[in-house]
Amino acid sequence: MFPTRAVRTSLLCLLALYLAVPLVAHAELQRVRVGGGIPPAHILVTDRAVIPDDGKDDRAALQAVLDDVHGGTVITFPTGIYEFSRTLHVHSNTELTGDEKGGAVLRFVGAAPCPLLDIQNETRINVYDLTLDAAMNPNATQGIVASRSSHLFIQDVTLRNFSAKEGFGPHAILFSEQVTDSVILHCTLENIGVDSPWGAGMRISKGSSGNQIVENTIRNTGRGGILCNESPELSISKNVLSGSHGEGLGIELWGGCPKSIVEDNTLDHWLSVDKSPQTAIRRNKIGDATGTIKAIGLELVDSSDCVFTDNVVDGGQQIGISISNTGPKERIYWARNTIRNCVTWNAQIQGEAGGASGHVFRQNTFEGALLNDPKAQYPGQGYGVRFNGNCHNMLFIENSIAGNGHGAIQTCGEHLSGLRFFRNSITENKGPVLTGDPGMNPCWSGNTATGNADNTLPADTQASCKYTVSITYQPKDGDPDCLHFTCKSDEAAHTLKQVLWDFGADIPHTGTETDFRPWSNFPLRVTAIAWDDSGIPAVADTEVRLRDNPKPPI
Repeated sequence: MFPTRAVRTSLLCLLALYLAVPLVAHAELQRVRVGGGIPPAHILVTDRAVIPDDGKDDRAALQAVLDDVHGGTVITFPTGIYEFSRTLHVHSNTELTGDEKGGAVLRFVGAAPCPLLDIQNETRINVYDLTLDAAMNPNATQGIVASRSSHLFIQDVTLRNFSAKEGFGPHAILFSEQVTDSVILHCTLENIGVDSPWGAGMRISKGSSGNQIVENTIRNTGRGGILCNESPELSISKNVLSGSHGEGLGIELWGGCPKSIVEDNTLDHWLSVDKSPQTAIRRNKIGDATGTIKAIGLELVDSSDCVFTDNVVDGGQQIGISISNTGPKERIYWARNTIRNCVTWNAQIQGEAGGASGHVFRQNTFEGALLNDPKAQYPGQGYGVRFNGNCHNMLFIENSIAGNGHGAIQTCGEHLSGLRFFRNSITENKGPVLTGDPGMNPCWSGNTATGNADNTLPADTQASCKYTVSITYQPKDGDPDCLHFTCKSDEAAHTLKQVLWDFGADIPHTGTETDFRPWSNFPLRVTAIAWDDSGIPAVADTEVRLRDNPKPPI
């Protein structure tokens, strides 16, 4: 059974189940192969009439080698160029490896459309240290395609030069359906369908789950970099993406990728979360200094119970944070994000039919939204934060809204209520603090406004429109390595209905009580975001120190 999500985020315990190498820290994986152990039968392709650099089509001989797998085989490619004209089919318990990174190149020379490598209904396949070169041949429809398979490990592989313009792709790596418990690590994907509306580095699709995408370099793609749909429990971390053409979707979780983690990636444009509850988006850097403008930095669509923390969006986007679409968008925690230099707005919250409610924005920076830029997508640009209808019980606390080309905050559209602003710093904006009506039942208290074109703040509101909550924790009964957390309201007038927990690792947890095994370094910062039975939010933090944990993990 695949490990818990908390373990999977570290990559270590996944490997513990399948590796033939010692466990090492994630940062030390640079040249450690992470795939499952393959039984020690070996084939050197040059011993089977597959000769590199001879300019001949090696497909038939290569497929004969791939078919000659009995209980598991390591197939090694010495350095050189191997040409092939049709898809190569890979079977279970096989390892494909070059004798050195980048030394063996499999070059596609096909005259009919097909993918390069195909994996169907297979398990435990490792691919290491190979280059798959489509050679700008438009008949290369995909790179590595896998379906209904598990435990695939693709590491230190380069896929490049896909020029197809038609069809669904090309993708350098396509998990087309039901690929589970697999890893794509340290790969380079470049020049992938730049002129295709669907060209992408990789796509994880249709019931695939428990997959990890770690420390890959993706550059020069058509639609985007890492596109995922209908695939839960993903871990996407430390990838670098650039040169996104077309839509410019750097990382997309679309149509149902719940309980996923997207952390520490660097991308030029557009990290999107759609219909993917209990997802964590942490410490990603999004920006493009080349002058290319795409739609969005961080996007939240029709999702609930997500956290977006410590991300940076700096330039190259129409909108820094975009919240939109027709479904409910509820209980989202936005903390310590820096959003700056967007062409239209630094943030827009657009409730639409399903509404946006219960979002908590805490200690974020919204600065430098541009005014009258010729590339702006919509008129009325230049605001730090914009509410565009059907937004309720939104809490803004301890944020900085500064230096925006128009005003700090704009409200427009109908059905705005319970907009709460506490202890925010609003400075040096070229327009007023607030443009538009504060909505029904507004709450403003303790905010400061200086250096704006108009420093007028809505009148301070009585403290009754806010309340406090607190966190307690103790070792879980029967499991001293695990901590049991409880969130309670400090005030009898507010009964808690829902709580979202952020531990800085793992997916967000839900419930007034929850358990967490502290794998991350101490001290462990724990945040609880609570909503009472009227939907009014409150937030609290606590810190777990090493000495508080009776038996910390080794």
